[in-house]
Amino acid sequence: MSQPDEQPRPGVHFGYSRRTFWRALFQEAQVVSGVLKGGQQCRLEDLDRLPDEVLAAIRPMVHPAYEVFVADNVVYGRHREEGITVQLFATDETWKWAALGMFNGRQTLAEIGVRLAQAMAWERDKGFSQALALFLTLANRLICIPRDPLEPLG
Repeated sequence: MSQPDEQPRPGVHFGYSRRTFWRALFQEAQVVSGVLKGGQQCRLEDLDRLPDEVLAAIRPMVHPAYEVFVADNVVYGRHREEGITVQLFATDETWKWAALGMFNGRQTLAEIGVRLAQAMAWERDKGFSQALALFLTLANRLICIPRDPLEPLG
């Protein structure tokens, strides 16, 4: 597992199963609908292209279709209906576990970054960059999403 300092900003690229494809297509329709209602257009796969100030306002949450659990010192996400299980990270990566616990849809990535930096005794910028990198990685796997894709992001 890589150290927090080595976390690159991941690109978001999806590989869909047939079932997941239809769910993702529905989510994209929600985004387009949100734009028509005055929101900012942003597909999940384009999140890594947004400026930090826009990303900082996102309120990440675990996708409602997934449950997160621990087994054998590893954190997993499991799709509630399909039973697809995805390995997320080792439990000894405490900063990831702490950040994931804050991905509840109530706090922005900026707020999570501040709290994470305080908890880990990091600089504020490092807390944000780590929270952002984890969110983008989990969004890439459809485990985490912005709280409301219809809500303006900036």
